[in-house]
Amino acid sequence: MLKRITILIVLVLFIGIQDGLSQASLVPVYHQVYDWMHYQRVRGNAPLYNYEALPLTRGQITSILAQIDESKLNSGDQHVRNSYLREFSVDSLRKYETNSFIQGSDKFYNRGKDILFSDEEPHLYVWDDENATIAFDWFPGRGAVFVEDGDLIYNAPYYTIGGVRSYGTFSGTLGFHHEQWRAVEVGDDEAFLYLPFLSRNWKTLNNTGSNKYHMNTSAGFHKSYWSLHIGRGMLKYGVGQRNNLVYSRESIPFDWVRLNINSKYVRYSLIHGFLSWDSGRQREIEGFDNLYTRTSPNRFTVHQKFQFQPAEWISIGYYELINYSNRKIELAYINPVNRLAYMEWELQDQDNGFAGFEGVLRPFDGLELFGEILVDDLGDAKDLFRWEEKKASNSTFARYLGFSYAMKTGTVLSSSYQRVEPAIYAHKFQLNSHSEKGISLGSQIGPNGDELSFQIEQWFSHRTRITFRYDYDRQGLNYFDGNGEFVDVGGDILDSYQPDPVTGGVIKPSEFLAGDLHRWNRFTVEATYEPWRGIRLRGEYSLRSMLEGEQLNDLSIFNFTLQVGY
Repeated sequence: MLKRITILIVLVLFIGIQDGLSQASLVPVYHQVYDWMHYQRVRGNAPLYNYEALPLTRGQITSILAQIDESKLNSGDQHVRNSYLREFSVDSLRKYETNSFIQGSDKFYNRGKDILFSDEEPHLYVWDDENATIAFDWFPGRGAVFVEDGDLIYNAPYYTIGGVRSYGTFSGTLGFHHEQWRAVEVGDDEAFLYLPFLSRNWKTLNNTGSNKYHMNTSAGFHKSYWSLHIGRGMLKYGVGQRNNLVYSRESIPFDWVRLNINSKYVRYSLIHGFLSWDSGRQREIEGFDNLYTRTSPNRFTVHQKFQFQPAEWISIGYYELINYSNRKIELAYINPVNRLAYMEWELQDQDNGFAGFEGVLRPFDGLELFGEILVDDLGDAKDLFRWEEKKASNSTFARYLGFSYAMKTGTVLSSSYQRVEPAIYAHKFQLNSHSEKGISLGSQIGPNGDELSFQIEQWFSHRTRITFRYDYDRQGLNYFDGNGEFVDVGGDILDSYQPDPVTGGVIKPSEFLAGDLHRWNRFTVEATYEPWRGIRLRGEYSLRSMLEGEQLNDLSIFNFTLQVGY
């Protein structure tokens, strides 16, 4: 089935090759441009920007930047907008064919120095002709990380970090993006376990070697209203800047295929993701003596989302989410006009289904309100509007509410509250959990937890951003009682829905914050500064101060990087 899907995608891509007006390659969800455009959306300067379904193509980003009225921006924002246009515009990219680190008429050293210490977009090499535009980049750097986790102290006072990137567009409609990062430390290898960007890979998580890396890749087609991409990386689906309920960009990379159909007022997205599971070692193949293999069960995540934006100041979304496993790809979940909920029922209710609603409202320029509810199970539709004590025991939700207030000076004030109820993302069949390599694909707050957050963000010229954030978190964790018996309160994605020894069914917890309650304050400071386009400094410090609970420790993390990019 997978081979047939791949062939179908290739055929669609080549059928769609025509002269286009944009770049079809996707931009990873952790790029700073997404947050800057959201700041402009709150200001009312980019009202049609869809921050709730990322990533976007380079062409889409260019279009949004071009539509922002420069006269409404302060001088720092004007500088940043023009810098982003130089990075994402295909016309801008083409001019660097004769002005990259490798290409040009000047001496090699002088050319590299002039590009590095300028506002021009640095590239190692650019290829451009009438059929294709391709860029090759290289960005070496140095860093330092210091961690204190309770009594444990890990330091890597010096590490090298570098990456390579290539992206391009063919005939304006086909595009690709390949980006890979790797770090090598001098010091404690354990320090990198606290840097998710570099440690959330199979090698590191399974302690099979010192491998700090991150890879993001995609290839696909984009023409007019619709696009089709196959990729590997994080997604951002849901409201808010952090801890998105469906697919969080703070999660872990996974493989996916995505179909998008976007118009000015209506948007549709269908994602079919491919997840992994621990593979068995030395499994003998049935019927073949002394012939072994290493396999793991198939796991999939499917997401279908409809968004309606009747006016520039309001948008509404409805989505469905299905996780299924241990069989081949279901044709019912590939059909873009099927209702996933009904298809789950027709497949005899063997999968893990969700549904959700989201909304964004800008009552006036400068203020944005957002809200989302993820429904895991619903015993009574009225439970959507009921308080906890009146809700049916089999109704389980996650809620996310907040606002952002942006000033023309570049200051953004925001606050949010997120509540993730017990056993959210879990399932009675572990393979259907909403996770990859043991990490939640959605919010990192729960299950069985909540967070109240306050943030001040300041944007300056030269892509400079400084962020101060305070979070108050609570979470009820699973625990072992005085007799050594495991107590499931729905505080873990993989350990919830334990078998009930009495009924033979499963124990589904429902009381919020039950179990081993943990409370903590977290303070975070982040800063990014580019004195020149080819030089980037980034620092982050976070402090978790425990107020209650012993399964988690006080935790402080400081990470600093300096990168030079071509």
